[in-house]
Amino acid sequence: YASVIVFIVGYLLFKGIQSFRASYFVSAPERLNIVQYGSRTAFYSLTSTSGRSYVMYLPPDLKMSVPGGYGEYRLGSVGKLVHLYKDPSLIQKTLSVASSSFVHAYFYTSSDEVFYGTEVAAEKTRPSIRTIMFADSNIGYLDRLYLALKLIRQSGEDYTLLSYNEEVNKIYNEILFEDEAFEQNTIGLLYQKPYRLEQQNIQLQYADSYKTAVKLSALLEGNGIRVNDLAEKRQPVQRCQLIHDEQHDSQTLRDMAVFFDCDVKEGDTDIYDILFVLGEAEQAWEIR
Repeated sequence: YASVIVFIVGYLLFKGIQSFRASYFVSAPERLNIVQYGSRTAFYSLTSTSGRSYVMYLPPDLKMSVPGGYGEYRLGSVGKLVHLYKDPSLIQKTLSVASSSFVHAYFYTSSDEVFYGTEVAAEKTRPSIRTIMFADSNIGYLDRLYLALKLIRQSGEDYTLLSYNEEVNKIYNEILFEDEAFEQNTIGLLYQKPYRLEQQNIQLQYADSYKTAVKLSALLEGNGIRVNDLAEKRQPVQRCQLIHDEQHDSQTLRDMAVFFDCDVKEGDTDIYDILFVLGEAEQAWEIR
């Protein structure tokens, strides 16, 4: 029994060290993007440097593209999709595509409630510490604590408001989020400086959907990652892969691997630093 106990304790310590190394306490990204989803959805981009932090409020009736082949949905209905398909990452993917930035953390309710309305917050507010500590999320309590400590001395006035364009469809009485206009208006605001400094050249390889490839290219560019080429290449369905030569291990490569859940391997990358082979990720991020 003693050896079993030692093994269990050792395993727990190992997992704890791994968790700590992967936490924001250690990695401390230059810009941390979070979403609070609900009746008043908010996107926050928090800076860890002397730059600006931003907030964008999004009403439930605003229609957005939901990756995964779902098409356009009212934002207030995305939570229903999450509940039906048991896939909370739809919140992360939807807001990442809309904001052209990596959404690192998201907070939501596990109910299937559908929200309605066109109103947004009248005043700027900081992220709710209560929500960060207790709401359902994709992050653990160590990172929740990191965010709470980061936010505890802030107020709404520490954030710059981001606005967006809407397209009104009078026939169907719909309000559409203009993601391309938002991308153009916010270019250079939400990028990660380390990616810009590394200047890795990316070739993005897709099999079927050029539109999906374009959206993912915009997502990478918005983070400061340079996409030099989109290449249509038919290949057997496989896990997403990031291929690099042995001289080009980078923060860009590691963060892309985590965000898109890709395998990393060494190989021939031709004139590029990284080959981003979508594989199964193309379906997971499909834009209709």
